[in-house]
Amino acid sequence: MGIGAALLGEAERRAASVSREMFLLVSDFNVAAQRFYQRHDYQQVGAIPGYVLPDVAELIFWKRLDPAAP
Repeated sequence: MGIGAALLGEAERRAASVSREMFLLVSDFNVAAQRFYQRHDYQQVGAIPGYVLPDVAELIFWKRLDPAAP
């Protein structure tokens, strides 16, 4: 239905008013969310082990919001 994409797009528009980049965290077991963000041009750039739960890594995803920016 595109609700997730619409919400993400609005979050990116709001973030773009104060930053050229957006970072988010996704639990390592949430493969569907990882694929969703990758489809929306996010790249995994790191991980934080045990941040929320002891045996779960939070994957760090990043996207440049202004592709023309250096």
